[in-house]
Amino acid sequence: MTDTLPVDTAVFTDREAELRRITRVALEPGAGLGGVAIVAIDGMPAVGKTTLAVHAAHTLAKDFPDRRLFVDLLGYSPGVQPVTVTDALAALLTSDGVDPRHLPASQSGRSALWRDRMAGKKVLLVLDNAARADQVVDLIPGTGRCLVLVTGRPRMDLLRVRHGATILALDILPEAEALKLFARLAGRPLTGPDEAAARELIGLCGRLPLAVALLAARLQPEPWATVPDLLRAFRETHDRVSAIDTHAPSAETGVAAAFDLSYRSLSDRLRRVLRQLSLHPGTEVDPHATAALTGLPLDDAAEALDRLYTVRLLDQPAQGRYRMHDLIHEFGQRLAADDPTGEQEDALARLLDFYQHTAAIAGGYVERVPRHRPRPVRHFPTAVPDIPDAEHAVAWLRAENAGLRTCIDDAAARHDYQQVVALTAAIAPALRMWGPWDTAARYHKAAAAAARDLRDTLGEGTALNHLGIIQRLVGDFLGSTVTLEQARTQAVASGDLLGEANAVHLLGSVLQATARYPEAQRAQEHALALYHAVGSPLGEANALSELAAVRYLLDDYQGSVEALDKALPLYRSLNNQVGEAAALNYLGAARRLLGDYPGASQALERAMLLWHTLGDRTGEADALSLLGNVHRFGSDFVGAAQAFEGALEVFQVVGDLRGQANSLGLLGDVRGSIGRHPEAVQALDSALALCRALGSRLGEANSLNYLGLVRNAQHDHTAAIDALEQALAIYRDIGGRLGEANALRDLGLVRHTTGALTSAAESLGQALPIYRDIGDQLGEATALNRLSMLRRDLGEVDQASTGHHRALQLARARRNPLEEARALEGLGMCALRNGDVAVARQRLRESLSILRRTGAADQTRVAASLDQLR
Repeated sequence: MTDTLPVDTAVFTDREAELRRITRVALEPGAGLGGVAIVAIDGMPAVGKTTLAVHAAHTLAKDFPDRRLFVDLLGYSPGVQPVTVTDALAALLTSDGVDPRHLPASQSGRSALWRDRMAGKKVLLVLDNAARADQVVDLIPGTGRCLVLVTGRPRMDLLRVRHGATILALDILPEAEALKLFARLAGRPLTGPDEAAARELIGLCGRLPLAVALLAARLQPEPWATVPDLLRAFRETHDRVSAIDTHAPSAETGVAAAFDLSYRSLSDRLRRVLRQLSLHPGTEVDPHATAALTGLPLDDAAEALDRLYTVRLLDQPAQGRYRMHDLIHEFGQRLAADDPTGEQEDALARLLDFYQHTAAIAGGYVERVPRHRPRPVRHFPTAVPDIPDAEHAVAWLRAENAGLRTCIDDAAARHDYQQVVALTAAIAPALRMWGPWDTAARYHKAAAAAARDLRDTLGEGTALNHLGIIQRLVGDFLGSTVTLEQARTQAVASGDLLGEANAVHLLGSVLQATARYPEAQRAQEHALALYHAVGSPLGEANALSELAAVRYLLDDYQGSVEALDKALPLYRSLNNQVGEAAALNYLGAARRLLGDYPGASQALERAMLLWHTLGDRTGEADALSLLGNVHRFGSDFVGAAQAFEGALEVFQVVGDLRGQANSLGLLGDVRGSIGRHPEAVQALDSALALCRALGSRLGEANSLNYLGLVRNAQHDHTAAIDALEQALAIYRDIGGRLGEANALRDLGLVRHTTGALTSAAESLGQALPIYRDIGDQLGEATALNRLSMLRRDLGEVDQASTGHHRALQLARARRNPLEEARALEGLGMCALRNGDVAVARQRLRESLSILRRTGAADQTRVAASLDQLR
């Protein structure tokens, strides 16, 4: 169950009538359209709309057990544009577990995915601070038992007309409730002069909950002060310049007066801190960013934040992080703008330099492309958070992600193109890891354009390389190739060897993704030489890792392991856990194909731990899927099924369709191996549909191949041959030699089953030399076992026995229990044909023991053969 509701607040006071109305709408059967109940809460600023919505959400939470989600739409936040519908959908989908990298690019696609994920769920959704009704229409679930609470300043009549929403206009607090709130937050009873003064105070501040809370908070740190003292000070306040005053009952009753009173009660230093905090383009700060903004030592900055939090001028949404209410933010900006000292420009410059410097440190642990030497900052930060490893780097980048992007947007609006280029490069790892990738592409395009305007060739090349990465990740291989070729040409022209190495390395990845393996191998070898020439260990590690992947795809498994054995020490020396985890994924796959199942499992379990530490669920699922393959080829089919089911679940949660297709195909194959044929067909049909929709021809061929084997096990031989022949045609078309050999081997098995012995022998005879040519000993063992079975049926018992002996040697060398068991079964049946019952019984017992241990479906057949001997 996902719950992103903010904590309930002590600022809430009775409002019993409004709560009863919301509860009645929420719990009324069939409320709203499609079972979705909507309450739109409108009213003036600071009247308590968000507080009421959050409190109501907590009160009703138990009735909506599936999801409880909160999104701030920033409709009236100073200096910030309202959240677009597309970005709001991204926030909702990612809070619901979708990996940001796999979000649909279009608003309609995200809306459809959002409604699909909410269908049939009991969901409570708070859409806070809406600028207008059309900002929320596409965020409303389509069906299900849902409650949507919308808050905003304007009336939301559009929601009432189109969606049957209940409109709840929130007024200022009744005097009795305002007095209760004041007394509770002031921490003292109100009697006699105190009560009279409190009544006047809450009247002067318009009985707005925020203003009441701020005034009451003034009494907490100063218990000797009286309410009449506070009233006298309030009357003397003249700075009431907030725009909120225009909504107050009179010019003298605005909330800005309460802000001004709290501001005037601060020391000169705290006033300055508040003004400078209001200059932050984002919504949250920590002590380090505050130290940069203010120029204070870290301890003094932390103390100032805590003091401002104590007097309720800041909120603390999480330990060590502080947020300024948008009205106070606006109030502070007005004060800063009127300040004659000119502190605004210097403070903002210090902040951006702090972010650039710290993001570069954090990005170094998770960066996949070596960087040029970091650009010098104009104001070197005096306090930088401790970021000793990738785990801390990811945590810092995640916490600051939204604020960093807002700073880039602010720099662009001020035409500070140097900061746009530098900051975008600094947060490139975060843009890659968390996307959404369409947003990441927009940032890198803007950075490239800004660098071009500055005639900054290094900056432009860096932005182009990062853009090429994002284009490859979203499957735009043509666009990625064009971008990276542009980056390489520019780097060569300017003599930038590192930029050239990066572009060549990334181009190699695109070539690999488009199955141009020999070209990809040459590109990575060229990149490796360039990285070595410029002395970039990270670049060398990356090139070696990708070279290993290409060798793996070219069936050079030993060469793949050798490259990874060089890459891993480099990653570890750099403490680059992202690179290490990716290399371990490759290593596990390569060791498995060399028959080193313990070594493969060890590498993948370490990779899974690293991905989990880094919070990368897709990487973790990839490692889990590869581990399932280790179990699968080690004939632990139960363990393989569990691993593939776990990977499938994660891929579904993060919305990775390619990962889902791959997991479904492998899961179907494993289920077929343990006799769960209907479930296998269901999984493979789903995988086939996904692969065709994605245009994945290799995935389509693999799914057809698995499906052919399952159909054969179900005795539907015509369908089996049709599926395998389709798979064979695709493998040959795309140049997949291993797939071609597998399809020929499996066609031989099915044709043997149907009695077409000549055709079966032909297919198996074609498969064997391919396996030997690419060095796939396990594939050779499986083909030999099947060809030997055929020869036995043809009466060629001695040749069959020789083939099974060779298959047994290969299977044991590759530590594959299933083919070992099949070879033993074949040897037992050959012995039986020769009249040696004792040897036959012994071989069949050995085979059955292995098959029972692995859970393979073949055990039924072998057990039946043993029973006949008894």
